[in-house]
Amino acid sequence: LPVVRCRSCGFAQPASVPALPRYFDRMYDQHWSADWVQREHHAPYKDRIFDDVLSELERRLPEPRRRLLDVGAHAGRFIARARARGWDADGLELNPRTASFAASASGGRVHQGNLFTWSPSRPGYDAVTLTDVLEHIPDPRSALLRVHALLNPAGWVAVKVPNAPVQRLKERLRSWLRPGYQPALADNLVHVNHFGPASL
Repeated sequence: LPVVRCRSCGFAQPASVPALPRYFDRMYDQHWSADWVQREHHAPYKDRIFDDVLSELERRLPEPRRRLLDVGAHAGRFIARARARGWDADGLELNPRTASFAASASGGRVHQGNLFTWSPSRPGYDAVTLTDVLEHIPDPRSALLRVHALLNPAGWVAVKVPNAPVQRLKERLRSWLRPGYQPALADNLVHVNHFGPASL
């Protein structure tokens, strides 16, 4: 798919997305193996990011304010790390298989559902985290408005997304190094939003 980019801020999206109802809910209903999900939970490849996010939130929130929602909880590693540091951490995960594993592996409450339709039984979070999530949601502004509604007053949102200009450069380099390779950012619709520092 062609990617359309804003000349002012650099934000980019595919020119169109499928009109099939609940397309993205269906796309992320993957039937990963139990072994793969377990390996994802124990894999340390994002630990530095997770710890940086938690440290920055701890710097901004006084100690009694430690109620957190991790949107896109995946296999629950971030929740487990947050709980080990004293956070009352919940998760929200679209995929039923990873949501179930995340709850049992982290010891936290992990709700299976969609950000736009899920209603918390205990509203009011001091922090909401979206680590490698916002690039997957076709309407990021609506997602952030929904996240804002889940926050307590003076709460914080932590967002981490891939850096699209760097990804574009990587794709160009790959095409130079591998003749015949076609640079692509949106051919599988896994990432529908492409942020840079200005657009984020």
